[in-house]
Amino acid sequence: EDCVQIWTAAGAWNDLPPTSTLRYVLEYPCIPVVRTAGPASGASFPVGVTTVSHSATDGSGNTSSCNFTVTVVDNIVPTISCPANITGTVGAACTASIVTPNPTTADNCGATLLTWAMTGTTIATSPATGINNVGTYTFNNGVTTVTYTVRDAANNSATCSFTVTITDTALPTISCPANIITTTGATCNASVVTPNPTTADNCGVNRLTWAMTGATIATSAATGINNVGTYTFNSGVTTVTYTVRDAAGNIATCFFTVTVTDATLPTITCPANITNTVTAGTCSRSISTTNPTTADNCGVTRLTWAMTGATTATSAATGINNVGTYTFSAGITTVTYTVLDAANNTATCSFTVTVTDNIIPTISCQANAATTAGVACTASVATTNPTTADNCGVTRLTWAMTGATVATSAVTGINNVGTYIFNTGITTVTYTVQDAAGNSGTCSYTVTVNDTSLPT
Repeated sequence: EDCVQIWTAAGAWNDLPPTSTLRYVLEYPCIPVVRTAGPASGASFPVGVTTVSHSATDGSGNTSSCNFTVTVVDNIVPTISCPANITGTVGAACTASIVTPNPTTADNCGATLLTWAMTGTTIATSPATGINNVGTYTFNNGVTTVTYTVRDAANNSATCSFTVTITDTALPTISCPANIITTTGATCNASVVTPNPTTADNCGVNRLTWAMTGATIATSAATGINNVGTYTFNSGVTTVTYTVRDAAGNIATCFFTVTVTDATLPTITCPANITNTVTAGTCSRSISTTNPTTADNCGVTRLTWAMTGATTATSAATGINNVGTYTFSAGITTVTYTVLDAANNTATCSFTVTVTDNIIPTISCQANAATTAGVACTASVATTNPTTADNCGVTRLTWAMTGATVATSAVTGINNVGTYIFNTGITTVTYTVQDAAGNSGTCSYTVTVNDTSLPT
């Protein structure tokens, strides 16, 4: 069979189309074309670039060839499915060994690469080549995100991820120092060096705080690691409570006490002794007393007084009490002040208030008496008791007789002559009255016994 080609108006040889306008016609025998490489037309081509080659040889042995490429592109993304999220708890080392299931992958051309990366509390990556599964892995406390990436030969990729949450449920431990006892100094407190508590936690302590209650009230900062260290504590008992926390919010507490004892005695100074006289017509005196001077390193909480001697009295048992202006009885009164502080330390002082009775008692005797002797040369005479008075009261009344009759009463007590046998002649009776202060007054009268009997 002949092949017909024409020389076209475009200036090139070409096959003869039915509608061509011929200018020149060339006829020559047809040469068979043979496929020399590549799949036949209509065959399935693999992914990638395939070259198809053809050649033609004429009867003279002349050969010509041509080729073309068939490119098949893989644009299908692989599929991947991760396991469900996983939870666990830490052990002693703040980590957990977790068995993770492998992801499920698929691809029309087959997966060539599977890698993973961890972010969050655990950071790690797989090798960059090959098929890599996490498998059994040690995860840190907290939330770790595991992301898988699958790729095929055409570099199509897909990802999936899941989380591994490791919870810290282990409580931290804390041990406080022993209780501390000390004493105050010149002030009502003491600077105390407190040992730090001992703490531990499997994941590490991230906060240590303290609070003081009782005699001293204070708190540490709410964040960070805080130790009391050297601190000034008030007198009394202070409870120090430590609280330790880890990052998961697990807490533990311990406490100890700091007892600061006030062993310092308060001081007190009383006023000087006071001397005065009774008020006229009374056996006492209203006297204004000066308050004592008191001091204490922790402060005075109670001041009381008691009176002994001529005046007996006591103050209220509580509060701050001063004598102030008070009516004192004649005589010597000792006033004793007692001061106390909150620790019940005490001190005392005293002073005296002497009220002197300088008022002389009064006494009035009967009138002189006269009578006659009887057969015995004497006479029994009923005498009248004297009248006495004293602002503080009479404590002694005595008498003495001089002259015709000589006699004396008892030296103590209240003594009256009453009815008495007097000798003939003139007897002087003298009364002496005294009060408790030794003030005295006297009066006297005479008793005359006349002898009117004739001798025989």
